[in-house]
Amino acid sequence: MLPKPYRLRKSWQFKRVYEKARRFSCPSIVLLVLKNGVSEPRVGISISTKVGKAVVRNRLKRLVREAFREFLPKIAPVDMVVVLRTEAVGSSFAIIKSELNNLLMKAGVLYGDSGRGDL
Repeated sequence: MLPKPYRLRKSWQFKRVYEKARRFSCPSIVLLVLKNGVSEPRVGISISTKVGKAVVRNRLKRLVREAFREFLPKIAPVDMVVVLRTEAVGSSFAIIKSELNNLLMKAGVLYGDSGRGDL
């Protein structure tokens, strides 16, 4: 589990990101990114019950959390919501991590990347 300062925990935080964020997507993941006024990045994970039963959804959330744990020191202070699609079912950790890396670079929120950085 990610430490509390790095998590979106309240429904109003998720709602604010859904309403105002920029969206970046790939076949199995959608990343919503919004600048925040806090000194660290915060992440929320959203997954529909249509994706699968609880075991499948929880496994995907664990994979995303672990990938973010490795990226956190390199991410700018933004609020992010990761939406997992049904295409993510059965994906390995390497695939999830690679897709998240691509989306974070596309969003320009990784320090030291050559992304646009135009948030």
